[in-house]
Amino acid sequence: MQRHSILLGASALTSVLLLALLVIIRLNLRQSKQRNKLLTNQLDELQTQRDELYKILARTPSTTEKSSAKDKDIAPDAEATTAIAKEWSTEYTYFLRMEQQLTENQLFLQPDFGRDDLLSITHINKNDLPRLLRKYAHAENVSDYLNRLRVRHALKLMKEKPHFSIMAIGEEAGFRSRATFYRAFLKECGMTPTQYIQAYQ
Repeated sequence: MQRHSILLGASALTSVLLLALLVIIRLNLRQSKQRNKLLTNQLDELQTQRDELYKILARTPSTTEKSSAKDKDIAPDAEATTAIAKEWSTEYTYFLRMEQQLTENQLFLQPDFGRDDLLSITHINKNDLPRLLRKYAHAENVSDYLNRLRVRHALKLMKEKPHFSIMAIGEEAGFRSRATFYRAFLKECGMTPTQYIQAYQ
């Protein structure tokens, strides 16, 4: 009888622990879905802002074309600040124009497109390219940068072609393997392609 009571108590305790574990798992899943939905919305908003920036950039002449006589009247202390701001602005605009050229012509979709191809179309000094990518794209190297562009394209494809499989989207976005696609997607978006699709639906 005492053994039966111990077994009954142990099974009741196990049941309570399992129930508590299931509740915790369910709450974590719900939080994960909410977080993924929020990330999805933020990624969409970021892409919308990026598209707007490209439109503005397309209508704006390059900064080298807009030298003004006003700059000569700047005070000496402000002159250094203005020079830094101009350099940053010119450099950033140059980077944006490079990125716009890559995205408009979808050059990054070519799986073999690499550093030498990027240098030949942009005429950026090969020593300046890594610094520009780190500074403005937060990319470790050209491959990392191109994978980010491919992930952005994959995000568009997921919305435009919801009937496509994840592998088909990865291939159309220029990835050679599923593993590379998943790794790049997770790094860029903070979730897997499957989680993104589930959050987007």
